[in-house]
Amino acid sequence: MKKTLIWIISIIIVIGVVVGTILLLNNSNNSINNYDYEKIIGKSFTMADNSYIVFKDNKRFIWYKTKEDKDNNYYEGTYTVYRGENAIRYISNELTIYAVTEQEQRDLIERNSKWQLDNYFNINLHNERAFINNEETKMNSDTNYFGFANNDYTYFDIANMKTSNYTSMTLDK
Repeated sequence: MKKTLIWIISIIIVIGVVVGTILLLNNSNNSINNYDYEKIIGKSFTMADNSYIVFKDNKRFIWYKTKEDKDNNYYEGTYTVYRGENAIRYISNELTIYAVTEQEQRDLIERNSKWQLDNYFNINLHNERAFINNEETKMNSDTNYFGFANNDYTYFDIANMKTSNYTSMTLDK
């Protein structure tokens, strides 16, 4: 009788471990864990307004008002990047303030025949510090973009999600 009870408890423990592992793996597959940094990390881009942004290797960025003046008029902070399905999920699940649904994003991608899902991006800049007119200001604000990149990721056509203004980023060679 005692051996039967130990046997039943052992089976319950094994079943619990198996079910727990399956649930853990399922949740990790549903989470967003691929940031797709490799398309911009360590690269610099000129924006449509001739401003200049540097995406550093340590997932920090610096945005300069002009490429020529790197001592004044800049913002810095951290950045995240999502591409393809990860971008769709992040925008619809984490950036709910903008009320952009998964279906709206898929429709956007489908309507633009020159762009593909793998070229769909979400770039988020978390501004921590500004240095404007020789004065430093601490910040805690986000600027979120979404849009498309060309196939070699040297050109991005993106929109600011807060202002709806379009801009472009061209890789600095």
